[in-house]
Amino acid sequence: MSEEVNPSTFFKFFDLPIELRHSVWELAIPEDVPEICIPWPLEERPAHWHHNHVDHVRSTNYLQPFLVDTCFPTIMHVCQESRYLAISRLRFRYSLIAGCPVPFREFRPDLDIVYITLCRPPTDINAIPRWGKYPPGTQRVALDLHTIKDGSFLWILFSDPTLDLRTVFCILPASGAILDTAVRFRPPARRCRIREVERPSNGSENNIIYVDRGYDRRMTGMGRYLEEVRDTISTEFAEVLEIQEVPEPYLRRWNDAEVRFDVELVARTFEEYRGGRWVPSSEHSVGFDFQSIIFPASWQALDTARTYTVSELESWAPLRNPETFRVNDIQQNEVPFK
Repeated sequence: MSEEVNPSTFFKFFDLPIELRHSVWELAIPEDVPEICIPWPLEERPAHWHHNHVDHVRSTNYLQPFLVDTCFPTIMHVCQESRYLAISRLRFRYSLIAGCPVPFREFRPDLDIVYITLCRPPTDINAIPRWGKYPPGTQRVALDLHTIKDGSFLWILFSDPTLDLRTVFCILPASGAILDTAVRFRPPARRCRIREVERPSNGSENNIIYVDRGYDRRMTGMGRYLEEVRDTISTEFAEVLEIQEVPEPYLRRWNDAEVRFDVELVARTFEEYRGGRWVPSSEHSVGFDFQSIIFPASWQALDTARTYTVSELESWAPLRNPETFRVNDIQQNEVPFK
């Protein structure tokens, strides 16, 4: 039949056998799209190399399970039958922010992004995380400026054989701002994703970075900053190769000819889902360890940012079951704890 059928006028659809209708509804459930996983709660303490086995196990389990929020599929809003089928095929957990159950799924290492933020001094090998506690095979990792700092010791992440690293996203708290690698900021607690950092049409830098290396601080442009981070990672790993033999699994992404890792390093910012649309996270209050960031006057909401410390509620978060309750919600000041 050459004439197209408009589903909204195909009134005989419900005359079809229920098994066939269910097959149609299942085909309407969208495929998984890339999501970002914000581990719960935010990792506030570094994992030291000298931790004993018991402490390491506790630290590893602290962030599990790795889950991501997803959107409500369109068939949830078509009719009662399609809604019930969608509910039976998806997983839901209650959200205080949304005021209702929201869909989620397990983290997919081949598709999703895991966000990592660490409270650590620069160039301190005792404060490097055990990257192996993140999902094996993860291809995309997002790091905040404070975690990246000047790139020192990031070769441990880039060479980790448990991961399959392809892209590392440098997450900025806002675009068009002067940013400081000594400052930590809170990622969104709502469902979020990352977006490209827009550059001015004249090609100039839209971000200036204060780089804190522990023994000095200096200012550089965003593009140059990423180049220097990549150079530091490559140089440090090359020095390791000179003094010791490195097993083959650690060399999976290492390009010996170009003396660098074949891992993309790009800058991104957060946007979050509010009021039925995606908006930049920089439009809302953000918590910082200390406020030394300069923003345009149009972002005055950020001027009221509070110093961020781990509250009793956040320390209590792991007692909740993240598969029934969206635990990141109680790390958000928008809703009262009940």
